[in-house]
Amino acid sequence: MGAAKGRISRIGQGKVFTVDAIARHVAALGGKLNLVAEFGDHTHKVGGAEELKAS
Repeated sequence: MGAAKGRISRIGQGKVFTVDAIARHVAALGGKLNLVAEFGDHTHKVGGAEELKAS
């Protein structure tokens, strides 16, 4: 993953909140992060980690 054990621990405890850090953690576990905003009766996909990183 390329992160120190302490940083991985902080991510697991919910103490790291950058999208990039969480996306890398999810990718290391074999997943893909997608960000979705909810507005009452509808949702909007803001983007995946790759899209957010590029902006």
